[in-house]
Amino acid sequence: MQRKRLSEKFSWIPILLSGVMLLEPYYAILRNIEVPVLFTSELYVLPLVSLIIFAKKILKDRFCKVTHRLQWGVLIIVSMLLVQDGLASNTVYDALIVGTLSLASVLAGTFYRIKSYFFVGSGVLLLNVMLQTRPYGGNLPWWAYLLLTGSLLISIASYNEWQKQKTSKGEETLLSQWKDSIARKLKEWQ
Repeated sequence: MQRKRLSEKFSWIPILLSGVMLLEPYYAILRNIEVPVLFTSELYVLPLVSLIIFAKKILKDRFCKVTHRLQWGVLIIVSMLLVQDGLASNTVYDALIVGTLSLASVLAGTFYRIKSYFFVGSGVLLLNVMLQTRPYGGNLPWWAYLLLTGSLLISIASYNEWQKQKTSKGEETLLSQWKDSIARKLKEWQ
């Protein structure tokens, strides 16, 4: 209601502050109701993501670099807090919650073409899979590690040789074309 009292240049400030002030009653209600322990950390940190989305909508084209960096920072901090909570309790339910949230982040990033949601969601999803399958990977025999490492090194060396032969003829490899295509499409994303 007070935004009309300010000049057009600063009319975004009361709107943004009203969004920040909405967090106080939310956290007050959250402290006074009984919430299952499984969802406690998610309910405390996920409003920060909604706040940064609200801030980006309010600011639109103003302060683009600052809001992009804030969005990356908030997403990384929230995801690390959720992963830490999942590792502390070490239950399947927390792994499912973190996996579902990261998958939702990847899908939202893909649908709305936002790099930060896509890459942070992908990283958390991969980290979640690696951390949850850690006991199974540690039980492999020594020769399985040797086989995997050798196959990886041979594949990298073969690809590099093939790349050299193609570029010496002046041709571009299919993988290079694919990589350039993905890079061009990602430049269009926010």
